[in-house]
Amino acid sequence: MNILTGFIIFVVLMNTQQQVYVPIVNTVIEGSPAEQAGLMPGDKITSINGTIIHIQNDFAFEMSRYTGGEIAVGYIRGGTKGIASLTPMKGEDGRFLIGITNSVKDLFFTSRITNSYYMTLFTSKVVIISLGDLITGRYSFKEMSGPVGIVQHIGEAAKTGILDLLSLTALITINLGVFNLLPVPALDGGRLLFLLVEAVRRKKLPPEKEGLVHFVGFALLILLMILATTNDIGKIFGG
Repeated sequence: MNILTGFIIFVVLMNTQQQVYVPIVNTVIEGSPAEQAGLMPGDKITSINGTIIHIQNDFAFEMSRYTGGEIAVGYIRGGTKGIASLTPMKGEDGRFLIGITNSVKDLFFTSRITNSYYMTLFTSKVVIISLGDLITGRYSFKEMSGPVGIVQHIGEAAKTGILDLLSLTALITINLGVFNLLPVPALDGGRLLFLLVEAVRRKKLPPEKEGLVHFVGFALLILLMILATTNDIGKIFGG
């Protein structure tokens, strides 16, 4: 229901827009990596290093995670698939670019639904990848926000307008939905994991052992919330 709510909010947001940027090449900057790799106006970007690109957010997110080296950009030109190998260049603002501008597409009823669906998938993907980045150390746990930080962000979004507030609401509700489905004890995903184990074993697990595992998981979640709240308070008073 959290994920479905996020999807519905995106549908509402899409109905406030007449056009949206899409991962289709509009122009190719002269001398850029894109030009050298042979990309042309009208090419539809379909993947980056094998990761499927559905919407402009997918493209921007993959480029934001670029750390160096050559990338493979999949595209469709006139119904024919191709792959362009190139090395992104660093722009004046520090971002890595391939040297294209994106096209703008008019939104209709079906495209609004489709874009909302892909925005929901995109947000869910970002939640999972971000969690993985925290675990692997790509990002510090000090960057994680808890209830206090979320309230602060909601307040800031409310000041900028209802659309920003709705966007943040969609992010938060999808975040909650995806997180709750993780196979972690004390979460619904953990319970589903136990049901799967019981189905494979064809035997119920001892209730006391399952309860102990869920208790430990719940305690760890409380510790995680305390850590996140401590980070939030530190950001507020530490500037």
